[in-house]
Amino acid sequence: MKNFCFKFFALMCLMCVLEAGAYDFEVDGIYYNYNGNEATVKSNGDNCYSGDIVIPETVTYNGVTYPVTTLGEWAFAHSIGLTSVVIPNSIKRTEQGVFYDCWRLQSVIIGESVENLAGTMFRDCDNLTEIVIPNSVTEIEGSAFSSCDNLRNVIIGSGVNEIYPMAFWNCDLNTITCLATTPPEIGAESAFNSAWNATLHVPHSAIEAYRNDPMWRKFKNITSIYDFEVDGICYKDMGNGTVVVSHKDSYYNTYYGSVIIPDTVTYNGISYSVTGIGDNAFINCKNLNSLTIPVTISSIGEGAFNGCSIQSLFIVGNGDWMAGGLNLNVDELYIDSGVTSIIGMKVSASVIYSYATAPPTCDENTFLNYDGELHVPPTSLVAYFTAPYWSNFINIIGDAEYIATESIELSHSSLLLEVGEQLKLMAQVSPENATYQNLTWVSSNENVATVQEGTISAVSIGECDIIVSSQTVWATCHVRVVGEKVIISLDQHEATVLPNHLIVLNPIITPANANVVVASSDPTVAVARMANNKVQVVGIKEGKTTITVNSADGYALPDSCVVTVYTERGDVNCDGFINIADVTMLIDFVLTNDVSEIKESNADVDNNNRIGISDVTSLIDLLLETPTSIRYEAVEFDGITYKISY
Repeated sequence: MKNFCFKFFALMCLMCVLEAGAYDFEVDGIYYNYNGNEATVKSNGDNCYSGDIVIPETVTYNGVTYPVTTLGEWAFAHSIGLTSVVIPNSIKRTEQGVFYDCWRLQSVIIGESVENLAGTMFRDCDNLTEIVIPNSVTEIEGSAFSSCDNLRNVIIGSGVNEIYPMAFWNCDLNTITCLATTPPEIGAESAFNSAWNATLHVPHSAIEAYRNDPMWRKFKNITSIYDFEVDGICYKDMGNGTVVVSHKDSYYNTYYGSVIIPDTVTYNGISYSVTGIGDNAFINCKNLNSLTIPVTISSIGEGAFNGCSIQSLFIVGNGDWMAGGLNLNVDELYIDSGVTSIIGMKVSASVIYSYATAPPTCDENTFLNYDGELHVPPTSLVAYFTAPYWSNFINIIGDAEYIATESIELSHSSLLLEVGEQLKLMAQVSPENATYQNLTWVSSNENVATVQEGTISAVSIGECDIIVSSQTVWATCHVRVVGEKVIISLDQHEATVLPNHLIVLNPIITPANANVVVASSDPTVAVARMANNKVQVVGIKEGKTTITVNSADGYALPDSCVVTVYTERGDVNCDGFINIADVTMLIDFVLTNDVSEIKESNADVDNNNRIGISDVTSLIDLLLETPTSIRYEAVEFDGITYKISY
């Protein structure tokens, strides 16, 4: 029971509503005032709003279209028949008491442009159980949610910086998720007077800031929203080697594109079983093209998919579906060939593909509709026609022969782009006749680079991954965005050199004054350096190495040349020269037959597949034909001096 003060306050508010009943026009049952070139939602003075209300972003009256930008004071107050409301993205300001005493109100979606939640805005909304406050809101004013007796779960967006006294007064909250990385200012203890025992979830990086804040540390249980992130998915450690998928440190579009939940995940060398999807994990994720969930998921948290929009849902793995209801509406549902049970899923789909030859076990809660297309294996058509619950589908088609996607190959595994640059990334699905060909493109950080149908647009300096997926298979291209890119081009990409000899590669470098570095993939085969704007490569021993030229700061797509170090017939000791030392070594071999110091193929100078005195004679003849004026130079690489010959 509300006390006398509350009743008196309610009476005064009602009088204010009646006085504020004047309005300028009405469209589709909602009343408005002119506010310059904008419109403000007003009370009609009779408190007659009821049912489900969707406030429009614009309203047209007498041929003029006005953006709806403000919720006026007491606009819906005491509308006891109001059950749900959608506040559009056009609304920026709210005034006091907008939904005061709408005690049947159960669902509220707040638009992404609202800047404040005014005083007493939702006071005495007794049937409101959860609320999501978007990132755009900066202030939660006094008594905004006071005496919402059944409000249990609150998500406070990252933009909130101040919570006024009595904001959540007498709200017996269970969980509060605050996404601000800097703890918002709490005006007084009365802001959460009945909720200090609630569990407080805060950003992973800011948990110590909340624990040290004089007001926030009054919460008895402060925990991070997630414990670690792998491949774009956040996880909460539940102990005993298990984790659940968690909400991220943001609100709108937290997960988007294609999300593939694995059955196991490894972090810091430790393997965890992924056993659940946590509370609010995918809340308001409106841009999920596809979601893959393994049958091993055993729990789905409260509000995990509230406000979530998913085009394609994949249930994969072998065995029984272990979790409770999903309560999802999707365009397409794909059920893997190894799934044996999908009891209690609660899914509505326009098209269903079941690749299991034996119809998975269902119950009355598995499907929320039976009017969509059901595609099944051709040999299992009769089985699905007669199986419990599957037989309820009115359109069963025997054509679902499944060919799994094995791999996706990208045209680039890494890219370097300048800010503002665009590049089309090509992807090839294998095998070419895979059942599911749709590709989903996602950027791990859209502040650095965005991607649409494979076209990457560089936004700002930084690094991110572009991920393309098809059902359970994905490929990644690492993108680095720089302010100015260094362009490097070598005149040769394949070259040969003798040991102790030098070759020169000519690079074209833009800009010309860029600081570049040279590296050899195997410096025991050949070494390289920059000298006089040229790349000098010195052979050391037989083999292959890759000489790479890159910018010193990495702001370049490197270019490379594969260098083969070889020796010639007659170079018995493989030092790159044919001289008297080779003759001496060959004679020693003929006398001792010790092959430890020579290369036999080089010692067979006359090429008759035998090594003997005739090879010594041929070698001497070859030596006599070799010019004696050879220019040598000493070159130092990494502290070692090499005697080379041009």
